[in-house]
Amino acid sequence: MKEEDKIHVILLSVYFPPILSVASNRMIAFAKYLDKDKFNVSVVALYSDGSENIELPENIKVYYVKNNQFLKLATFKKHSCYIVHKLKALWNKIIISLNIPEYSSWQKGASKKLREIIKPNSRTVVLSSFPVEAPLYIALNIKKEFPEIKIIADLRDALSTNPFVNEQIRNRYDNLEKRVLQSADIVTTVSEPIIDDLKIKSTNCKIIFSEIRNGFDFLHGSINKANEIFTIAYAGTFYADRNPTHFFNALINLIETKQIDAPIVNFLGVSGGIIIPKALKEIVNCFERVEYEQIIPVLKTSDALLLIQPGNGFKGLFSGKLFDYLGAMKPIIAAIDKTDVAAALIKDCNAGFVASFNDEKEIADAILSAYKLWKNKECLKFNEELILEHHRSKQVQKLNQLILSLFHE
Repeated sequence: MKEEDKIHVILLSVYFPPILSVASNRMIAFAKYLDKDKFNVSVVALYSDGSENIELPENIKVYYVKNNQFLKLATFKKHSCYIVHKLKALWNKIIISLNIPEYSSWQKGASKKLREIIKPNSRTVVLSSFPVEAPLYIALNIKKEFPEIKIIADLRDALSTNPFVNEQIRNRYDNLEKRVLQSADIVTTVSEPIIDDLKIKSTNCKIIFSEIRNGFDFLHGSINKANEIFTIAYAGTFYADRNPTHFFNALINLIETKQIDAPIVNFLGVSGGIIIPKALKEIVNCFERVEYEQIIPVLKTSDALLLIQPGNGFKGLFSGKLFDYLGAMKPIIAAIDKTDVAAALIKDCNAGFVASFNDEKEIADAILSAYKLWKNKECLKFNEELILEHHRSKQVQKLNQLILSLFHE
């Protein structure tokens, strides 16, 4: 296909490498796996230190825009102690409570760049990524100037039903959600329960809803060699109710009752915010924010992988790390909502042992089950076919088809 005949797909996101996050991984996967034979792919993203040196996929254009906003959320960097971590968290709560639009500077600059790269009367799709709100506002406003362009709102997680925000933010999200459901051509998100909720709210009969899950982006499979000491790995951060307290208590009980020998527990990407019990200080290691590529070999060489996700009544929560755990193909010890989508996927993939988030007896049983596999040098019979469906490239194939359907191709 000639370059001028291709559909121009513009990804609009605050989260994009070199920023490290699940949202960044999702956006770089979109950029990487969108079909370059059919699409010209551009990205308008937030400038961050190191943006000039980032290695990007071939055949995409990336425009980094700075955010010169003075009052904005603090970032959690390496070597931050517990007190600094808490002070930054408090600062962020203040900024959020004051309803300060921390990306207003970036929003203006990104809007200007978008106007520069959109060609009038062209086949153009703007995919705006939430979080944060700014990309959605930009896309909605630019649609007014260029009514012929198509809008995809990649909400990823919930907006107005987000259980982790206060009432003030929820009301703001509710207004934004109504605008998105009225104006977007396609809404994508990570799970069917979130889609079901949005469908109930939508009065736009033309809008298309689609589930595009997160995934893993590496060669699946693990190194089938047990460590000399049973080793558990956790990848990600802890915040709010997501903490390892119940896991710690269950682990202490197993060790003190001599049901297991003391394991090694490695927390990858934890920069603060947790208190390790005295009884576990010798066996728990915290490695601060690490590159995604550095985490994968650790997952593959561990004996079990820990997933912690509190239940809060909201359904449709997949943790991004779950898909990396599936790709690593090591037993998962999951302390989560047993009635939600993550638990169902783990069971469908035969990928581990599921316990209720706050049930320390069930968590201990899950740990013990994974421990016995290690001790007996046994492996789970993973549903490899289903796991492979969660490679990033497979999920982005859905996005390819959605975009083509907008132009009846």
